[in-house]
Amino acid sequence: MKLLKDVKWGIYVALALFVLHACKPVIRSFLVTPLTITDTQKVFLNWDIKGTGHIEFNEHKSVDSIDLLQFTLIVKRGMQEARKSIEVMKLKSIDTIDVAFETIRRQGDTIEANGENNVERFKNFKVVTVLSAMNRVLLISHEGREADLSPDGQPSSIFAGTLAGGCWNFRTKLTQKEILDSSIIPPQLSIKIVIKPLKP
Repeated sequence: MKLLKDVKWGIYVALALFVLHACKPVIRSFLVTPLTITDTQKVFLNWDIKGTGHIEFNEHKSVDSIDLLQFTLIVKRGMQEARKSIEVMKLKSIDTIDVAFETIRRQGDTIEANGENNVERFKNFKVVTVLSAMNRVLLISHEGREADLSPDGQPSSIFAGTLAGGCWNFRTKLTQKEILDSSIIPPQLSIKIVIKPLKP
């Protein structure tokens, strides 16, 4: 008799969990394109959900004063709610972005940092000029081109026309103080890239 009660109780629990799961809101997909725009461009939203959905919009600035448009998809079903947010960068027709990568390697008196500048976000933007964001000379490599960036922030047009997204490599020489004291070696290397849309 006890076994029968245990089986019935197990069935009730399984059914309750099934009902709860079946009634949950679901966001199958949520797309916002493009991820970076200028004043004259539009944003397109597309979603696939289970439940009743609506969009909340919020605009704020990043730490480097770039306008960010935040689109949040909110899906409700019963008493439950699901959310997903995507941010779009809003730039001027010609604007500056900061790109920084962690220092990953040291070879003798040289340190190196590299990484990928978000391809999806910047696939429709090209480089105008590049300049050092640090008070030191940086050797920059991107799309088969190389340039030494001066510590005074003088812009270089060596990378003009290349895509802003993709792989970048930064290298710099260590100072004598940094060679003697590794604790003051920069944890990351950074540049500023002036960009504009591929198509005006």
